[in-house]
Amino acid sequence: MIEFHALIFTETDKARQDAREGDAELRQMIERHGGELRALHEAHQAAHVAAGRQAARVDARGVVLLGLGVVMTGVPDGLARFAWLGWLVIAGALAVTIWFVVWVIHDVQKAV
Repeated sequence: MIEFHALIFTETDKARQDAREGDAELRQMIERHGGELRALHEAHQAAHVAAGRQAARVDARGVVLLGLGVVMTGVPDGLARFAWLGWLVIAGALAVTIWFVVWVIHDVQKAV
């Protein structure tokens, strides 16, 4: 009977030890995968924020072009009165538009 109890205690202790080892392995695996997921999440967040900033910069540049369009359509009488001034404003607006388009294309290529 004593041998039976000793055998049960031995087997119980062995089962506990195996459970502790398995628990330690599982905890290490969870920590490792948790760290990997955190790193991937942070990288995804950084990429998302960078994409949002890039979109905001491109959108903000369009405001200047819209403003130039409003100025050109808002003062047609003044531009028509002096033809050379009208053509000068149109040429300037085209130059600024081309410059902004090149700037946006360059910035988009740099971001990619």
